[in-house]
Amino acid sequence: MPELPEAEIIARGLNKVLPGRVIGSVTVLRDDVVTGPSRRFAAALAGSRFAEVGRRGKNVVFTLDDAARVAVNLGMTGRIMSSPRPGPHPRSTHPAVLFRLEDGGCVTYDDVRRFGRLTRVPRAEWTGRGPRGAGLRPPPGPGAAGTLLHGEEAPRHPDPVEVPCTLPPPRPEADRG
Repeated sequence: MPELPEAEIIARGLNKVLPGRVIGSVTVLRDDVVTGPSRRFAAALAGSRFAEVGRRGKNVVFTLDDAARVAVNLGMTGRIMSSPRPGPHPRSTHPAVLFRLEDGGCVTYDDVRRFGRLTRVPRAEWTGRGPRGAGLRPPPGPGAAGTLLHGEEAPRHPDPVEVPCTLPPPRPEADRG
């Protein structure tokens, strides 16, 4: 199951190649991986420009130019792949959603078991308290663990805790066997 580090790696990789690119059309091949009617999902995204790709929890989040988001929960076997070619990524074995880009490229959401979910969250629903429609928890409050991203250092606690580590003495050679 993709965990937080995998979601972060995917988001960082896609953020290098997607911002500024325009979604020409969306093809939903598997209706069960999108929230709501697939035609509405596809129509709402056509013509949108990728502004940023990030992460919230274990979800990859596409931010679009109109400030709407697409939250991608990868489920157990989901993956997102970008290709300069117009069709599904060559390594895609179970394509579920294709984001065909105006420049001829394609972003493929591939999911063998189809436990993942793509949810479009309109700008009005995406607030500082979190996107309720996507089922994501609100971000942690100020000073909470996990609020720092992209190499920012966490503040040091004024009273660090030291844990003594005592190891048993080594066994004599004669006792080893």
